[in-house]
Amino acid sequence: MMKKAMFFVIFLGLAFAMKPLFAAEENFYSDGFSLPVLNSVWQWVDELGTAQYSLSKNPGNLSIYSDGQAVFARVVQFCSGPFTAEVEVSVKAKEDIQGAGLIIWEQEGNNMLLVRGMKDGKQVIDFTAVSGGEITEHFEVEYPESYVYLRLVRDGDSFTAWYSKNGNDWLRLGTIQVVFKPTVKTGVFMVNSQEDMKLQADFNYFRVHQVKSDAESEDEYEMGEGM
Repeated sequence: MMKKAMFFVIFLGLAFAMKPLFAAEENFYSDGFSLPVLNSVWQWVDELGTAQYSLSKNPGNLSIYSDGQAVFARVVQFCSGPFTAEVEVSVKAKEDIQGAGLIIWEQEGNNMLLVRGMKDGKQVIDFTAVSGGEITEHFEVEYPESYVYLRLVRDGDSFTAWYSKNGNDWLRLGTIQVVFKPTVKTGVFMVNSQEDMKLQADFNYFRVHQVKSDAESEDEYEMGEGM
């Protein structure tokens, strides 16, 4: 019950070429979700115990889905310092507080969400900061398409959200200042507050670049460590 209560506290007021199989270098991580099992860098977290994930439900995608129950589930990995995280997601939200996208998770009640979902009966992209279990700041824009490319950029305590229809032309949604620990978890998530409606989110790929702190390596990247 506590987890379910926290779920609704966090989301109260929100309604918010060839793909590589897998690539990991010191400066870069990319997952095309084309392997039969989830890479070991990922951690599956199902807050309410009501969601499932699959790499075969929609081949070439990581699918998170629910069969008509409230859901707040995520797939995340550790990441430190300045970084850029990017994903392509498709989700058909039909009711408020349904959606999916990118998440930055510091700890329970402290996170950042960039979600393609539904708010106040409108299809939107919503960028929200949650601190102490309360929404502190958010930006939104109406967006009718069910698919979108999302990008979150961290530079110190500054977090900037971007979105794109084609993965090439990016629009800035907003920047939020929040103090998080140097090491956080980042990845993808799905939320569904409608207990009588099924929902599925398909993530086509996830990429993260991490910038080294060394000034001489400002154009290089470092992959966050896995679990």
